[in-house]
Amino acid sequence: MKSNTIITAFLAASLCLIAGLIVGLCLDDFMASPAPTEKPSKADPSPPETRRSSRNTKQVDLGNGIVLKESVLKSDNGEVTLRMTYLYRNGKIVMITTWGETAKNETGHYLAKTYWQNDQPMLSDGDDDGDGFFELLMLSDESGPLQVFDQTRDGRLIPVGKARLKEMQDDYRFMGETFKPIVDGAQKGLPKQELRKRIETAIEKAEKRAKAERGQ
Repeated sequence: MKSNTIITAFLAASLCLIAGLIVGLCLDDFMASPAPTEKPSKADPSPPETRRSSRNTKQVDLGNGIVLKESVLKSDNGEVTLRMTYLYRNGKIVMITTWGETAKNETGHYLAKTYWQNDQPMLSDGDDDGDGFFELLMLSDESGPLQVFDQTRDGRLIPVGKARLKEMQDDYRFMGETFKPIVDGAQKGLPKQELRKRIETAIEKAEKRAKAERGQ
């Protein structure tokens, strides 16, 4: 199985946490902007299509110093496309759960959990095919993946090969370097217009890399 969904979810959760969800809000604003379309012809005066999304957030105090925060991103038709749940104990993050839409499997979604200690991600579980079983386990630190294992339903852990581990480490490094300017800009309080430009640049880099990997 070749999928780096867990890397995407792991990094997205980390970046949103570091930027205090500012990046996520800017991404919402970007998604609500007009989508690039061809210039309408005289015969078709209809306005260009737009991509719209909305974000709902909530916070629940579960008692004993435990607080749950959830951020949900919905499409214009009300369907949930991304749900990120943050669990805190005594003000410290201990777990982030990421559920998201994907077109890469039959269920149409993926799930990843990242466990934190001392403000650092330590352990992640990934369910790439959305069947409810976490088939990937990743040990990490602030530099990214250290060790990755395939999990079997009978409880075995099988270390991934060197090539696959390096691929995941390279993916993490690329994504971190690509999205770092957005996080830095959000933390510095740059205007949303400038942040949107950085988001567009990051998306272009990611798309270019994906096309290169497909040989296009």
